[in-house]
Amino acid sequence: MPSFTINPIPEMVSQRFNYVPKFLPIIDPTCGRYCLKSLLKYWYVKKANLRYQDVLLPKPANRVRDWIAYDPYDDYQNAPNLLVESYDVPTTADQWIKRLQDYGPIILRGVLGQASVSHFVLLIGASSDNPQTFSFKDPLAGDVVTTGPYAGMANRIAAPLVYGRSDIMSRLLDAPAQQVLDATH
Repeated sequence: MPSFTINPIPEMVSQRFNYVPKFLPIIDPTCGRYCLKSLLKYWYVKKANLRYQDVLLPKPANRVRDWIAYDPYDDYQNAPNLLVESYDVPTTADQWIKRLQDYGPIILRGVLGQASVSHFVLLIGASSDNPQTFSFKDPLAGDVVTTGPYAGMANRIAAPLVYGRSDIMSRLLDAPAQQVLDATH
């Protein structure tokens, strides 16, 4: 398994506020929400052939999480029905490729991407060729595929990982979108 990239590549909305001058580094500090929206949009587009301009998520039970540190599993009310939170972190590039092939995009947490603090990114590809790499989308970069060295990233990934359940498709097709997504946010 030399390399694999999710197809279609999920769309990622930038968490940077676009309506402020570019020199102000103002962001929406809920990177987990942006990764979750991208993951859910991938499944709706790829498997259910539904097109969404944006995925609307229910408000988290802890209202503070609506403003900072949104966790894509703990703060999403429908997570147990659609997602897996796994503490089984692959240890080789080939294992990451297999996980991507089996479950689609994976939300990673750790000191990753453009952040120097704990942050969420969406893993969309991996390569076990030399040099081994990860391909991911970082909400801080928006809809840009970033490739980074596997060796430099692998040891900074913190458990748990979040990805779609193996039966996410049947669950999405059985439930109308408004039961999975909520127009409140």
